[in-house]
Amino acid sequence: APDRTAVRSALEQASATGRAEIGFTPHGAMDHYVSLSLRRGGDNRLHGILSDASLAHAREVTLEAARAEAESLNQSKTKFLASMSHELRTPLNAVIGFSDIMRQKLFGDLSPKYTEYAQLIWESGQHVLDMINDVLDMSKIEAQKYELSLESFDLREPVSAALRLS
Repeated sequence: APDRTAVRSALEQASATGRAEIGFTPHGAMDHYVSLSLRRGGDNRLHGILSDASLAHAREVTLEAARAEAESLNQSKTKFLASMSHELRTPLNAVIGFSDIMRQKLFGDLSPKYTEYAQLIWESGQHVLDMINDVLDMSKIEAQKYELSLESFDLREPVSAALRLS
């Protein structure tokens, strides 16, 4: 009888304030949803209008279910992005680290061609890392948890790097 308690509460509210609205499922018609609008008239009596709100209620229930599903999918996407970034960064750090060792010739000299390749591998690894970070930044923006910071940079370096990769 939760609906009975809610109707009783609406009647009390209408008696106190002059109006109340409530929706409920009638005991004898569980497949329907009824809207009750209560108003106090000039004669100080409560007047009520009952209307079948089954379709509107069904739409609300459907919309609420869709919203809950969308939130669940969004949380799944966030978990996937966090997991994906970790899984991609681990091997990527090895590629970047070893190519950096090679390009800096820490264990001996390389031929000019291999030095150039090591530089390209390192730059490509940095580019992939930047893309991973961009994807994560987009998820932070969607979650409204992203903080902007203005920074100056020399445009010549990224343009030169892009030209070397093409």
